[in-house]
Parts: sequence; structure tokens; C-alpha cells
Amino acid sequence: MILEARSHLEDKKFDKMTKKLDDRDIEISCNQHLIELHTAQNDYEKAYQYQNILKGLKAKIHKQRLESKVSELHSQFEIGLKEQRKKKDQLEKEKLEAEKRFVHLQRVYSNILEIGSLGIFSETMRKIIQTADTIHLDRNIPTLIEGETGTGKEIIARIIHYGKEKNPAPFIAVNCSAISPSLFESELFGYEKGSFSGAKRSGQAGKLELAQGGSIFFDEIGELPLEMQSKLLRAIQQKEIYRIGGQNPIKLDIRFIFSTNRKLAEETKQGKFRLDIFHRLNAGYIFIPPIIAKDEVNPS
Repeated sequence: MILEARSHLEDKKFDKMTKKLDDRDIEISCNQHLIELHTAQNDYEKAYQYQNILKGLKAKIHKQRLESKVSELHSQFEIGLKEQRKKKDQLEKEKLEAEKRFVHLQRVYSNILEIGSLGIFSETMRKIIQTADTIHLDRNIPTLIEGETGTGKEIIARIIHYGKEKNPAPFIAVNCSAISPSLFESELFGYEKGSFSGAKRSGQAGKLELAQGGSIFFDEIGELPLEMQSKLLRAIQQKEIYRIGGQNPIKLDIRFIFSTNRKLAEETKQGKFRLDIFHRLNAGYIFIPPIIAKDEVNPS
């Protein structure tokens, strides 16, 4: 409704301006005829008078047309400026929405990174946390965490990884007891395209590659097949790996953390776990004592 009224008003202004211009054109034509008439009658004074009127009239018309063109250009500029402002406002709105989404994702990611509330109720656990914080300061120290199932070995591993700050680097967990021995090598080291039947055409990065710049946590390392232990030992020592079917070494920048519910020192004596890798992976060592049942604390 408003646009129609505005359009009608502009049309009226245009018609009025056109009528004025038509009147001026007639006035110019009349002055030209008067100049010719008085010149023919040798009345040069009158002819000169109308000549000056004609010059003034043409100058006035030229000025009006120039002002009209400037006004038109200004109007177009204003319209363009309004469009630009609308686009700017829209971009600002989209920017604010993107910032809100970013803040939301930061909060979600922060929640993923955080370990959560951790209650410390004993001096022993306090010392374990302090040890984990100390190990966090040196990413080159492989760490072995021993303890019974349910004692919170992965929580300690995350404390070693994250430290007191919110470390955004990746934390990759590998459950050694849940991966088939036949698939363990491809899961750990990855593979190049066409390496074996059923392999992805693009190849696939292994867990070690995914942990670049962060930490890899081997849960229940005692379940690792003996034939894989030597390959893992080389990755820990050399800090490089080869994908299955790959020819180029991949340098590693990762922290190694291991956990087990077994006593690996005894496992090495029985030949169930390699002695060389045992000495290598427990450069940093943390033992979590078993949880004491309530009936043991307060026997009835």
C-alpha cells in the first residue's frame, strides 16, 4: 500500500516536471521566432533583448535538467546505500548467529574435554593426582597405570592428558581387549588404498595418526597380542610408523598412556608380555589401589 502511494506520488511529480519542460520548450521556440521577426524588421534592439531572454531561459533549463540528473543520481545512490545497509545488517545478524553457535560449540566441546567433578577422599588418591599432574608436564614420558577394573584408570589417563588446563588436543582411547587381533594392525597403524581386500579406496588413518598432537590411551594393554607388541614398541621408541601397504614413514607427535588390570611384571615372567616393551611403557608408573568395600571398613 505504501509502495503504491509512493509510486503514484512520483508519477505526479514526473508529469508536473514534464509539463514545465514542455512549456519551457514552447517559450524557447517563441523567443526564437521573435528574434527572427525583429531581425527581419531591422529592430535589432528588440532582437537583442529577446536573445538575452533566450540565453537566460536556456541556462535556467540546463541548470534544472542538471539538478534533476543530480537528484536522480542521488536517489539511486540512496537506494543503493539502503540496499548495502540491509545487506550489512543481514551479515551482522548472520555473524551474531554464527558467534552464538560458536560459543555453544565451545561449551559443548568444553564439556567433552572436562573430566567432571572428581572427589578426592584419601591422601593416596591425592598423591596419585599430583603424580598425574607432574607427568602431564612431559609428553615424552610413556605412562603405565595399573589397577583393578573400576578404579578409574581412564580418569587418571585423562588427567595426564588434559592437565589443569583444558587441553584441546585429541585424546584417542583404544580398548585392546575389544579389537580382533586380525584387525588390530589396521586399526592402530591405518592402511593405504588397495592394501587388502575390503580396504577403503581412499585408505584410512590409524588410531596413532588420529592422536597426533595429543595422547593415545591403550586400555588393557595386557590384552595386546604378542606379535603386535614389538610393532608398538618400535612406534614408541622411533616415534614413527608405516601404514599397511605404505612406503613413507609417518612421524608421530603423541603421548603414550597405558592401563592394565593385570600385574604386567608377573606377566613378563610367564612370557605373556614382552619384557622390553614393559620397561619402555612404564617410564611413568601409577598404581591405583583397589576400592575398599564398605563392609570391610565397617564390619558388622
